Amino acid sequence: QQQQQQQQQQQQAADPPELHTASEEGGGGGGKRSAQAVDVGSSGGRQAYVTLLYGEAFMLGVRVLGQSLRETGTTRDLVVLCAGPLSGAGEDTLVNEGWVVRRVDVVHNPGRW
Repeated sequence: QQQQQQQQQQQQAADPPELHTASEEGGGGGGKRSAQAVDVGSSGGRQAYVTLLYGEAFMLGVRVLGQSLRETGTTRDLVVLCAGPLSGAGEDTLVNEGWVVRRVDVVHNPGRW
């Protein structure tokens, strides 16, 4: 048990549970896409990089982000929250590249008309 705790401590030291971000300034509309890995629990909970996709026009940025994260050797899940139009073929592409696709509703800013 002590050896297992030491291994967990070494893993945490190599990959601390604080917030990790990777951002990319988007083109076409000046939007910003980012991914964050968030610790979901202090007892070795699962972690994921999560990014927001506003529609098919921004899919290339998500694909590039995913490739970059995979090249780091991450074992975290890749999750994309899709808040805009995405075709079945587009969703299939993301799933085949390792993304978990979740459709979400757009939250409108009440301060803007």
